[in-house]
Amino acid sequence: MKGPLMKLTKTLSALRREEGSTLAAVLMVMLVLGAIGTASIQVAQHANDATSVDRERLQTVEAAEAGVNDSIRRIETGVGCDGTPTAFSDLYDGSRLVGRYRAQIQPEAGEPTCTSLARVIHAWGYSPTGGTRAMRHLAVDVKLVPQEGFPFTIFAEGGTGTVYVKNNGTVQGDVYAENLDQTQNNITADNVVSPGSIITKNNATYSGTLWAGGNINVGANSSIGKSVIASGSASGTQGTIYLQNNSVVAGDAVAKSTVTLENGSAVQGSISQNNPNTPQPPVLSKPTFNYDQSNYDPPPASGQSASQVTSALNAAKNNLQGTYRANDSGGTVVLPDTLTVTGPLTIIAAGKVDLGRTMLVSGGPHQVVIIAESDDADAIDVVKSLTVASGIEMLLWTNGGVDMKNGMSFAGAIYANSIDAKNAFTISHGSTLMTNPPAGFDFTNSSASNYNVVPTLWREVKPGTPPA
Repeated sequence: MKGPLMKLTKTLSALRREEGSTLAAVLMVMLVLGAIGTASIQVAQHANDATSVDRERLQTVEAAEAGVNDSIRRIETGVGCDGTPTAFSDLYDGSRLVGRYRAQIQPEAGEPTCTSLARVIHAWGYSPTGGTRAMRHLAVDVKLVPQEGFPFTIFAEGGTGTVYVKNNGTVQGDVYAENLDQTQNNITADNVVSPGSIITKNNATYSGTLWAGGNINVGANSSIGKSVIASGSASGTQGTIYLQNNSVVAGDAVAKSTVTLENGSAVQGSISQNNPNTPQPPVLSKPTFNYDQSNYDPPPASGQSASQVTSALNAAKNNLQGTYRANDSGGTVVLPDTLTVTGPLTIIAAGKVDLGRTMLVSGGPHQVVIIAESDDADAIDVVKSLTVASGIEMLLWTNGGVDMKNGMSFAGAIYANSIDAKNAFTISHGSTLMTNPPAGFDFTNSSASNYNVVPTLWREVKPGTPPA
């Protein structure tokens, strides 16, 4: 029995050894498969992360470009430089957030005052979460080209820079005033821009935006067609917005300080208060006028006094056109009460211009340009009334003031140191004065309210540093 028993024992021992080897082999295969699975998951996860980063980098560069484009839009409307980067702006595809950006308009290198015709735009693009993993930073150098023309209907800048309204005035266009005095009555207008504060009486109506360097206080039962913006950049102001009872703002309210709404008042858009990035309105000056006889064809007679020009105007009052120039700074050119314009007409006085007692201007379509180089408060004087036919656009420009004692009704613009409107008036914007301005005016950075922005260098800054 020993032989068969020993043989069986050896066979069982061999089977046990083979069983152990098989188990080891199975375990080894399982370990290898597990490693392959883990590696596959890691590879897939890495590929997914890489794809997410690539997608986010596309989103963030497009978001940064949106910040550049928005900054260009702001510059074109006269916004200066930003002290700090703007708050986050969100970009949507339908209801889905696809990116965010911040931006900052800075002066060109070596020009900290932001007064030159060059800017540097910085824009930071973020993924929808706002994280910095795939953030992009673009820097764009741009040049500003002032748009020539007279975009405002009423423009007061200078020693006083005041528009004073004694009785109701209607402006179908925009108003710029360093000081808008509505303590007696409101002016009705589209947009109003002032580097100072804007205060209205009750029942004020503006179809556009009120944009102030100081504070904004809107009287009861007033209506603002677009937005109200108070930057608090004027000395002694905080940039507050105060809407009295039942006043309505159809757009947004943006304030460096607080926004206060009394009973029944409403802001139908968004309210952004305590906003350090509230944009400042442009601080503008009148375009300067420089007389050059060669600008006119035919040129005006030289060496004429104000009385000689007055006589010439009266002699030709039924067929007025061409250019007249009075070179005595102490004289006053007096226009006839009734005149007919048969061609482009320019009257230039080194002194003052008196627009008569009851002046009626017919004819057109033509431009009528009245220039008084005097800096007196009544450099252009309207004693009773001025009515101009609808086919004529009239520009009143002076280094001094325009004194309107009675009603005025015309299309065009008034650019002066001060504008005193003691009785009701209606003035509508003259479109050709913006697109085809008269000769002799010098439009610069400080006199333009709008610019064409020309990018000169577009680059990505690496690594992108998020703004503080």
